[in-house]
Order: sequence, then structure tokens, then C-alpha cells
Amino acid sequence: MPGDHLAEDASNLVLVLNAMEMESQTRELLLLKLKEFNSRYTHISQSVIAGSIQLYLEENLSEDSTRSVLIPASRLSDGTMRFLCLLAVLCHPRPPPLVCIEEPEMGLHPDILPTVVELLREASNRTQLIVTTHSDIIVDALTETPEAVVVCEKVNGQTQMRRLGQDDLKGWIENYRLGGAWLNGAFGGTRW
Repeated sequence: MPGDHLAEDASNLVLVLNAMEMESQTRELLLLKLKEFNSRYTHISQSVIAGSIQLYLEENLSEDSTRSVLIPASRLSDGTMRFLCLLAVLCHPRPPPLVCIEEPEMGLHPDILPTVVELLREASNRTQLIVTTHSDIIVDALTETPEAVVVCEKVNGQTQMRRLGQDDLKGWIENYRLGGAWLNGAFGGTRW
């Protein structure tokens, strides 16, 4: 069905979010994570206009304001739309058995990336995730679970994949978080 899971092009985002909001626990989680993204967002709403369904975010005009404005999806930033897509995938109560996400950090402010990692961790309890990233912030958030990181490198024209272990990190984690160790070349996965 069109609203079951997010399509690759996100063309059904409003349908997926609408279906997810039908469940009170999921609705509360969506709103909680949306408020972490922007504390002024108070509600996700949908409206049928001219035969098509439209997505809106309700935003308070100030932190202490009771006045709000509805912002149509067409006026939202790319980062906000990408975060809504991540919510549609990672907060889904019945995700598909495998979810692949390429560079979830794209278009997002670095401050929200720890929230994205939290969403990834929570979703990994319901589905298998494969996530690619170039973000040291996301890798940093995995410092306590380095075995969750698979380093991909091109060696002699072939891609090699290697799961990190504690032995790979001896001496580094005492001085760096995992993302810092990666940027300093401790375990590969760098451009050169």
C-alpha cells in the first residue's frame, strides 16, 4: 500500500506520516523527535487540497507564543524534509526487515546528529540497518559500540570491508572518540 513504508523518492511521505500518526505511541515519538529538531514545531498535519494530500508543520511564532503558523512542505528546508523522512523510516513501528540509509547527515545541522544516531539505535531493535556515513559525529556516537562500525576501503581496485574491534583501537580510544580516531587514520576508511 502507498502509505506502508517510505518510497525511495519520498513521494509518499505525507501518507506514511499520516498512517504512523494513527498510533498514539508513534504519534508521540514523532512529535518528541520533531521538537528535538526544532522546539517550535508543535504538530504535523495533513490536508487534502484539490485532490492531493499536503503536509504541514505547525510552528509557534516564538518560544513562549500561543500563536502559530502552518508551514507547507513546499516551504520547509531540505534538512527539515530529510529529517521528516528519517522519522518516517526510523520511527516506523513495523519497518521492513532491512533498511539502508545513505549519509543520514546530509542537509542536517551537526547538533541534531546525536538524535539521528539515537533514532538509528532504537530502529536497530526492530530492523536490520545498513548506514553509510562520512560524518565523524555519527561515528563518534558509536564509540561505546565500535563493533557496529564496518570500515569500507578500496584496496588495489577492490572494496574491502572490515568490522572494527577493540584491538583495532588500542591506544586511540584513550585519547580520541571513535570519530576522532577515524579522522586521524587509526583504522582506515580515509580518502588516502
